Order: sequence, then C-alpha cells, then structure tokens
Amino acid sequence: MFQTEPILYLQSFASDSLTFIMMAITQMGYEQFIIGIICFIIFGISFRKGFLLLQLMMWQGLINVFLKEFFGMPRPVHVDSNVQYFDKGEPNTSPFISGGAKGFFEPLNQQVVEAIRLQIQNGMDSYGFPSGHVQNMVSLWGGIAILFKKHILYWIVPVMVVLMALSRMYLGRHFIADVIGSAVIGGIILLGFNFLLVKYSLMESFFNRNNFVIAARIQNIIFLFFLLLLPLILAITRMGEANIIGYLLGTNIAFLLLLFKAIPDDSGNLSKRAARVIIGFTFYLLVMIVVDSGFDRAGFYFCGTEMEYIAKFFESFIIALFGFWGSVTFLIKLGLFSRENEPQMN
Repeated sequence: MFQTEPILYLQSFASDSLTFIMMAITQMGYEQFIIGIICFIIFGISFRKGFLLLQLMMWQGLINVFLKEFFGMPRPVHVDSNVQYFDKGEPNTSPFISGGAKGFFEPLNQQVVEAIRLQIQNGMDSYGFPSGHVQNMVSLWGGIAILFKKHILYWIVPVMVVLMALSRMYLGRHFIADVIGSAVIGGIILLGFNFLLVKYSLMESFFNRNNFVIAARIQNIIFLFFLLLLPLILAITRMGEANIIGYLLGTNIAFLLLLFKAIPDDSGNLSKRAARVIIGFTFYLLVMIVVDSGFDRAGFYFCGTEMEYIAKFFESFIIALFGFWGSVTFLIKLGLFSRENEPQMN
C-alpha cells in the first residue's frame, strides 16, 4: 500500500484540465473551505449543530496532526522522483528513484524513511500518513450527515471521500495506505461523535450553561477540561499544531461568552438567514484579514521557532475569539439573531 506505481498510473492520465479538476477537489479539504461550510451552517441553518460540527473538526484535526508526527511516514513525492509534484507545481527534486514499497503489503525501505524524516524535521514538507484531506472529508460530511440525519447526506459522504482520495493520490501527495488509513480513522472518530450525541444527549447537555459553571460535578469537570484546560495543556507543552490549538481555545472561550448570555436563536425566514450568512462570514473574514496583516507586519514569524509557535497560537486564538464571538454579537445587534427566549422578528 506504500507503492508509487498506483500514483504513477493515475498521473499517466495527466492533463491540464484533469489537474485543474483535481486541484479544485483538493481545495475542499483545506480549512478555508471547511470554515466556510461551518459558517454557513452556524449563521444560516443551526447554531448548535454548526458549533458541534466545528468542535468535531478541530479535535479530529488535532488527532490527525498527532498521528502524522507519531508515524512519521513520507509522501510519494518524497520517495520517488518519477512522481510529479502537481500539488506544488514544482519539479520533484527527490534524491530517490522508485523508492516506494516493492509489494502491496510490504513497508517502505527504512533507510529511505529515516532520510526523509531528517529532511521533514528541517522544514522540507510535512508527513503523509494519515491523509488530513481525506480525514477532513470523512469528518465534515459524516458529521453533517449525523447531525442533520438526511438520507441524501449519507450518500454524499463516500462520494466526497473517494473523490478526495483520488485527488490526493493523483497530485502525488498520498499513498493508498494514507487514504485508506485516514478513512478508517475518520470513521472511528465519527462513531465516537455519534456515541456522544446519542448516549450523552450532547445536543442538549453541551448547550446547558449549568454544565459549564465551576462545580464538583463530573459532567462540569469533563466539559471544562476539554473546552479550556486540555487546550491550554496542549499549547503549553506544544503537543499539537499551534494554529489548531489556538483556534480551538479561542472558539471555546467565544462559545462560553455567548452561552452565559444566551445561545442565539437561529430561527427566521430565508432572507434573514441569507443576511446572517453574508454579514457573519464577511465579519469573520475581516477579522482574519486584519489579524493576519497585523501579525505579518509585526514580524513575529521571523523571530525563531519558539516565537513562531507562540505567534501562530495567538493569531489563531484571536481570529477564532473575535471572529466567532464578534460576528454573532454583531448579528444580534443588527437584529438578525435574537437570543433564545427573546421574541424573534421576521
């Protein structure tokens, strides 16, 4: 499953139009597309379901990064210079030729793996297994299907997963093992997510403010641990990607600020929902642009590894906190959201 022959076979059909399509598909696995989908759900359909989906995506993202670091496996472009680097649009400068596994169930050559690990640790690229894009598709569309329980959504999941898997392999970024492994891992995460929804009535208990006050109750301790304490521990110990941890903590604090005032009532007619999506997403983008620009101008990313990690954490934290809390608060001020138990104007 770590052979490069299947990748080379897919790339034998390469053309400008096919590469364009595959690049378009792969864009759906990046955070910009995922955040856009979640913002559409939060502002336009259901605040509660959108927020739970956001939690699912952030935690599965952390799991994916942890597994990549744990396994430390190279990508097809790393082990075989014959594999084209469509994803980057650059020539493949790998020193290895036909360095993939010799058989379907055989592992990669350990010397090749160790050589690539040294290069990745020096910032050449990132590890391959499991595929973040494929895992994102399983979690995103699987999570949507579980939350909304629409029959057609259950059919969308395998279609999106297969398309993403083919895209990532065609672009030379993943082996068969990477995409199969990530699909299995994503499926396990979804089973856990569904278990929490059904067994512990997460849709109700997660939005009950009494479960988030400081009290000697098991449920309160668990919720506060996962929302606040664990992200802080991960950030301090640097056990995970800085931007995901920062975004997780910022989102969770924003959620608590909203929860203790009252969750937004997401009812309303179609025009009101459309206005919420457009204005809310625009507000979020403006926050992201301003914060990105500020951190770039400050030059934090050129101050060394330690400072770079801290900068990435705080940039994501601020974007999530003010983008999420600020957009909802702004929509409430405009009368496009009301707080639950308040009269809703159409």
